[in-house]
Amino acid sequence: MPEIFKTQVITVDAAHPDAGAIEEAASIIRRGRLVAFPTETVYGLGANARDSMAVSTIFVAKQRPSSNPLIVHTSSTEEAQALAARLKAVLDLQEKKQQKHKESKARAAAELEARQALIDKQV
Repeated sequence: MPEIFKTQVITVDAAHPDAGAIEEAASIIRRGRLVAFPTETVYGLGANARDSMAVSTIFVAKQRPSSNPLIVHTSSTEEAQALAARLKAVLDLQEKKQQKHKESKARAAAELEARQALIDKQV
């Protein structure tokens, strides 16, 4: 069975968590794999938010549409701000690419229209 489908159970005593067990779960996340964990109300599914393949795996595993965002937990305000800045930079770049694509399409349409006008004049 491929490693991605193997399940490993790591039991952690909430009152006395074992550092080795926590490190093993962290190692799994660092390798781009998913970790399920209990919360007060439901089970969570965790991955490295900086690893796009791991994040994609969560969407696939949960059969969740990509339009339904995930929650990202960070260890500090500074880490959350750094992630937000990185996301803004990516979104800004995507917006610039979309704008260039629109401009390119508009130029191509105008060129096509000009060529058609020349053809119409010749006919």
